[in-house]
Amino acid sequence: MESDWAREHLQTIRTLMERTAVYRRTLAPMTLTAGIFGVIAGALGWVLPVSGARAFVGYWLAVALLASVTALLIVRRQAL
Repeated sequence: MESDWAREHLQTIRTLMERTAVYRRTLAPMTLTAGIFGVIAGALGWVLPVSGARAFVGYWLAVALLASVTALLIVRRQAL
């Protein structure tokens, strides 16, 4: 009885570990891309004069939109 219980729990643990690997493999390219966009945008924001709160918010919203669209394209490519 206890060996069946242990076997079932081990199978559950293996399944969860496999799912974790799949999720990591899927999310890593999107996360890296968003991070790269953020670092580049931060460097450009440092160099380019962004004056005023409205320009600052607009700049970062544009960066977020670009990163989101790129992540969507990555997900779509992985799904096909």
